[in-house]
Order: sequence, then structure tokens, then C-alpha cells
Amino acid sequence: MYLFYIDESGNTGSHAHPTEPVHWLVAVAVHACSLRTVETEMLSLALRFFGPRARDPDFEFHGSDLFTGRRECRGITPVQRVELYRALAAVVGRQGCGLFVRGVDKAAYRMAAAESGHPALHPHLPAFRRLAEGIDGWLGCRQPEAADPLFGLLVADEQREVDRVTVRSFAGWRVLGDPTDEPHRTIRYLVDTVHYIPSVDSWPLQLADCVAYLRNRYEKVMRAAKEVPGYVMSQADREIVCLWERFCAPAVESEEIWP
Repeated sequence: MYLFYIDESGNTGSHAHPTEPVHWLVAVAVHACSLRTVETEMLSLALRFFGPRARDPDFEFHGSDLFTGRRECRGITPVQRVELYRALAAVVGRQGCGLFVRGVDKAAYRMAAAESGHPALHPHLPAFRRLAEGIDGWLGCRQPEAADPLFGLLVADEQREVDRVTVRSFAGWRVLGDPTDEPHRTIRYLVDTVHYIPSVDSWPLQLADCVAYLRNRYEKVMRAAKEVPGYVMSQADREIVCLWERFCAPAVESEEIWP
């Protein structure tokens, strides 16, 4: 079995925002055999950089805090924060994790919805559906020929504004398919439902948060470099590019920005 840990970045609700044009969902796939090792490595890094504080029930890694030095990371230097982020990102490749990335361009999505006559939902919902379908297809391609089926379990950070709607929607189109799709597509290899837990209680969910933040920032840097005349990358921009391209991009199994 694979466990798929899902977190988001760029959430501004149902509205487009000039500083957050894309709503991102990222899933980190961890095989059940590697789960304990991922947890052990992340705890070890937390203890190394934060000492006994890492064992407190409310301690957790946040990508934005690591990169900007806020909240938990106020007491460590920029050099240390970069070192820690690199070490966390390296866990992905070292433990054979796969990454699944879905982005919804909020302005384009609202325009497409208006043109089609369908209501524009919270962008989390179409992003989640497309993410789940991509994961299910990936699992389908890896089914063993002469052994028990390979299944996946979705574990997501709590998002109170949309989690019940997501669960209810998933329960429907997992079996019946999405009525807006032609042909209807069902989910075959994702079991049960979406399991929501607080990220503070899960090291792999915190890893997903760090990866989602990187993907969001990386997209912003790449767009600025392409669209802004005379744009020069800052040292922070270059580090974002390094973190994503060196540690995360090689592990990406599926990626899409929609529509």
C-alpha cells in the first residue's frame, strides 16, 4: 500500500488574488514500508535543529516559516534554515517518495466555468479531483499481475472550509464518476475515503507542506523570470530553484496546471 499525504499552497478561497494566482495541491507518496523511516528522519532533523522543542506536541515544520524565518524558525539563522530545507527536501528522493502536483489557475478556472455554464467551485475541489484521478491512474499502471492489488490511502491536512464537501464529492465520483466528465471516470485503487488529520500530528504531512510551498514559490519565480522585463533572481529565488529542481522535480510522477 501507498499512503498519499496531501497539502496545499496558495489558498485564497474562491477568489483569484494577484499574489496567489494558482491554488496548489501536492501529494507525497510514501510506500508503507518506508513510512517509519521517513518519520524517523524528520524527527531526527527536528531534534538536530530545534532540540527538545521538537518533541513538544505543537511543534511542526511549515515551508513558509522555514523559508522566511517566522514563528518556529525565528531562532535559527538563514544559513541553517537553508540547510534544513535542503535536508528535508532530500528525504523525498532518499526514501523513494513520489510527488503528484496539481495547480488550478484561479482566474482561468473562473472564466472557463462562466463560459461553460457550470458554477465555479472552490479551486480546492477540482484540484483534488484531478489529483486523485492522477494518483489512481498511477496506481493502475503498477498493479501486480499475480499478487494482491496495490491500493492507496489519501491523508490530507485539515481544511475546514472544504473538507466535508471534498469527502462527500469523493464518495460520489469514486464510485459513479464525475458527471461533468465524458466518459465518466471512476476511482479503482483508492480505498475508503479521504482521511483528514491535523498536520501537527503527521511528519509526512509536514513534508507535503514544505514541498507544496516550494512548488508555489518556484512557479512564481519562473513566471517572473519569463514575464517581468529585466527581472533578476534574488539569492532566495535561486535557492528556491535549486531546492525544487535538484530535490523535488526528479521525484515528480505527475504534474498539471489546469485549465
